[in-house]
Amino acid sequence: VTYGGVRLGMYGPVKPLFGADKEDAGLGSKIAASVFTGATAAAMTNPMDLIKTKGQMQARDPSTGTGQRPSVILGTVLREEGVRGLWKGTVPGATRASILTASQLVTYSEVKAHVLCYLDDGFLAHLCTSMVTGFVATTTTNPVDVIKTRVYAARKAANGEAGILTQVGGIVKNEGLGGFLKGWTASYLRLGPQTAITFLVYEQVRKVVGLDAL
Repeated sequence: VTYGGVRLGMYGPVKPLFGADKEDAGLGSKIAASVFTGATAAAMTNPMDLIKTKGQMQARDPSTGTGQRPSVILGTVLREEGVRGLWKGTVPGATRASILTASQLVTYSEVKAHVLCYLDDGFLAHLCTSMVTGFVATTTTNPVDVIKTRVYAARKAANGEAGILTQVGGIVKNEGLGGFLKGWTASYLRLGPQTAITFLVYEQVRKVVGLDAL
């Protein structure tokens, strides 16, 4: 909730900082504003994501059938790595969040402008726009997810080459550019509906509280 709220909620307020609030604003300014909100959201919520990930990776306690409590994991990170340890992995997370946010917000804004040439600004227009947005968001973030998964798997394997450039080169060499879209269908089945629901609800909430449409 916090992550998504910051990603979407900050976009409107920060648009003037990048000149993205003007009617003739270009793609560059909109992308810059959305990248900023995505990276900010990732940085703010990285400690929570880190603790969640560590909790999921740990084995369950046979006596209780549960893993370590978040408070215990937090204490361990602070004791072993200090406060800075809570922001470990921020750069990859912020990169993905920036790409996701830019692909969603900028695509939604641009596509909606074209859709409104044919439909009234209502539920159907929002639905059509959000479905296209989900398609674009899945396509742009899938390569990042593939690389991240390969890097993680290589680090877990003995003598694995875990470098990002190494994994990128391996995918291009062994699978071609299509390798970056492996698992696209599964990703779309998750991100597509999520994007559609998010923007449909977001538009209605803005309408209820008296804000202009996105």
